[in-house]
Amino acid sequence: MVRPGEGEEEGHGLVLPHQSQDLIPAQVQVPVLRAATTQVSKRLGGPGDYPNWEWHMRLLLDEAGIWDIITGDEEEPRRGSSDEALIRSFKARNRQGLLMLSASIEQSQYTYIRNHTKVRDAWMELAGVYTKETLTHQLYLREQFRLLRQREEESIQQYSRRAREITMDLESAGQPVQEREHLIVLLEGLLPSLHDTKTALLNFPGDLKLLVAINQLLAAELWVKRL
Repeated sequence: MVRPGEGEEEGHGLVLPHQSQDLIPAQVQVPVLRAATTQVSKRLGGPGDYPNWEWHMRLLLDEAGIWDIITGDEEEPRRGSSDEALIRSFKARNRQGLLMLSASIEQSQYTYIRNHTKVRDAWMELAGVYTKETLTHQLYLREQFRLLRQREEESIQQYSRRAREITMDLESAGQPVQEREHLIVLLEGLLPSLHDTKTALLNFPGDLKLLVAINQLLAAELWVKRL
């Protein structure tokens, strides 16, 4: 039995003991077991993390030669004397995939994968959980954004920052907000004291940029305070 790391050389694939990769017949040559980092920018801890986590993990798993196992494009080889090398490679990459998944999620998420011995099953379990939860999270954020209103005593700077935070959360959840939509929601939620400025900006000829609109609102807010 070959243990993880046994019979491997740095920069090469899995090699049978006392046997060079070049000496293995072409029909049973082993796919390269690539060394890949398990580091992700942010561990999966909830539905808001899933879209970016899923994208990043696809890249890492593909680089490690594991993604085809997850998609089913590479099936587990059947047992047989001529397939022994392929079986060992498949098992090694399956273990590496489980390690990469466990290293990329918070401990609170272990409950979804700890009973799985196949990386494909563990991935599908997480995808099943978070595809549903991500949709719910996206709908919640969308509703928050749609109902965005400036609060009494809330400055334009505070209001625009709150709107920006929601759009950033939506983008992280896989639902980016276009600048025009952001602008319209921001203007529609303004306090009545800025009604005239809102109307002028909504009827602005040409392509009004969000930053320009916010600067106009800051100026109008200052003018209203002086009255």
